[in-house]
Amino acid sequence: MFDEFVSKRDDYQLILRGEFTKLMVFFKRFNKNTYPGKYIRKNDELINKMRDYINTKFREKKYLQELSDRVGLNRSYFSSLFKKSTGFGVVEYINELRIHYSIELLKTTAKSILEISLLAGFDSLSLFYSAFKKSTSISPHVFRKNIKNLKF
Repeated sequence: MFDEFVSKRDDYQLILRGEFTKLMVFFKRFNKNTYPGKYIRKNDELINKMRDYINTKFREKKYLQELSDRVGLNRSYFSSLFKKSTGFGVVEYINELRIHYSIELLKTTAKSILEISLLAGFDSLSLFYSAFKKSTSISPHVFRKNIKNLKF
């Protein structure tokens, strides 16, 4: 996506719109718990409750030990159950929630990227940039710039 934006080859805007649309659909599904919800077994009530708890508290500093203590399981067993049930590691799941939240803030506010990263629950700007780029393939700065330039 970034290469298309930088190179500006013929019809690059169409490609960017398509890729951006796919990204927005992914995050919309993720937000509505249909993704990664399709991987969650209905009978895994403990993990569902923990996921719901994480969904409401993801901006707070949550560490794996605290989460596993909350459900009375050791950390590695909790991590294993969570990954089997959701298809995501706990930290990966929390980071995706934080990225989704930060995308909404990038789209709807003029807050600085540093402020958005802290509001989303990241400990540092470098961690935020790394997680954002891993999830979206572009930096938060480029995302914000693209969202302003795209007109649907």
